[in-house]
Amino acid sequence: MAFQQGLSGLSSASTNLDVISRNIANANTVGYKGGQAQFADVFAHSSGGGGGGVEVGIGTRVLAVAKQFSQGQITPTNNPLDVAINGEGFFKLNDGGSYSFTRNGQFHLDKDGYLNSNTDTRLRGYTSSLLDATGNITGFEGEGDVQVNFSPIPAVPTDEVRIGLNLDERSSIPSVAFPTTSVPSTGINANSYNHSTTVSVTDSSGDKHDLTLYFAKSTANTWDVYATADSADYGDPIYDVGQVTFAGDGSLSTPANGLLTISSVDVDTRAAVSRVTGLIAGNLSQTGSTITVSGTQTTYSGGEVTIANGTLVTLAGNASNSGTLKIAGGTVVFDSATGIATVTGGTVIPGGTTSIPLSKDVDALSINLTLKDPGNAAPLLTQYASDFGVHLVNVNGQASGSLTSLSVGVDGTINAQYSNGQSKPIAQLMLVNFRNPDGLVSLGSNQWGQTDESGAEIPNKPGEGIAGVLQSGSVENSNVDLTSELVNLIIAQRMYQANSQSVKTQSDLLQVLVNMG
Repeated sequence: MAFQQGLSGLSSASTNLDVISRNIANANTVGYKGGQAQFADVFAHSSGGGGGGVEVGIGTRVLAVAKQFSQGQITPTNNPLDVAINGEGFFKLNDGGSYSFTRNGQFHLDKDGYLNSNTDTRLRGYTSSLLDATGNITGFEGEGDVQVNFSPIPAVPTDEVRIGLNLDERSSIPSVAFPTTSVPSTGINANSYNHSTTVSVTDSSGDKHDLTLYFAKSTANTWDVYATADSADYGDPIYDVGQVTFAGDGSLSTPANGLLTISSVDVDTRAAVSRVTGLIAGNLSQTGSTITVSGTQTTYSGGEVTIANGTLVTLAGNASNSGTLKIAGGTVVFDSATGIATVTGGTVIPGGTTSIPLSKDVDALSINLTLKDPGNAAPLLTQYASDFGVHLVNVNGQASGSLTSLSVGVDGTINAQYSNGQSKPIAQLMLVNFRNPDGLVSLGSNQWGQTDESGAEIPNKPGEGIAGVLQSGSVENSNVDLTSELVNLIIAQRMYQANSQSVKTQSDLLQVLVNMG
């Protein structure tokens, strides 16, 4: 029997050495969870024997290799797609419909934007957005493979300008009337207004434009407000925004709600100066981004025609420096893809041109000018006997933006950062718990599979229920204590040596008995 005891001890010691050696080998494996060999003694009983007397037993056996799911040390990596679990739970991975679970949070994006593990299995999360009444994302639901959309986010046009400034109460009424329809050929006379300020607004394509506000005193405590877009060239529209009035203490009286609206602001992006040379015939008119040519054919010779924002500025070779840009019949239509307006349906006189650079056609802006902040006791627009000054400008709207980076919050929310400075949540990682994680089966590659002994998976959002929280830009190291494992290795070696000595001793005793015979 001593041979059997010794052999069982050798077998168990060998298994113990295997477990310890595996732990040591994975001491630097991210997310690795160490194992521990657990032993039990073995007794043999005859079918009719009782339990009394002297029971020696026939050795030992490995009862289980227990998984040690204690927390590993979290180490920063500065890679935003490295994610460590601090607490309970596993990441869920999808391999073509076969699911596994891991504590290794080293992820990367594949060519299709899916967030993958190092084994190229897709990370699972909550991917359907929850929206509030205003369309803002408040959370996520619905399990799916986490995928990042590389498409740029669209531009958001400006629809509100919140501005705080003081109009000097001591100002005199301007000596020149402010133009109210379009910019005259001589430009806007500086003597037609008292103060002006310019803010930058965004159109529907994401381009920036200058919106200039003019304040002209009309009577005591009353001011007219006008606006122009972009450079305010000859012929550009002037927007009559309205009037503001003040009480005797300099506070805003009207509009009572502090809102003025600038409607249908034309911000088509146009070439500052477009030139057409040669002999041209016909009459030119422009509506939006379409130029229509009609009328009797007239010719002139010489020089260069210059138009600014679709309006004739000069006609070289004409002594009066005025005239009508002429093309022989047809229409000039804007192409948004190329930014070129091309003559169609007509004939251009030889020596002329077949295209005129105009603009890209964008939606007109409707802008609320906020002059009173209901959430702030301090007025935004005032009329005090002090110098004109702007103390607040807050303009909404944004240019389009390309994806620049990703980050993961403690609750698993993945935020995408864009080149326009905006941040947008796109999904939320999930964590899965089990009632008996020791019942999971090891699949290799730091992955485990669900079994009947582990129980069904319990999905949670990080930080909710029994799930831990996440730490972005970090990994969870192996929970192997290398010092302890080296000590355990020495003990296991001694166990093996002692059991081998037990077998040797039994062999020596058997040899003595043989010699006696």
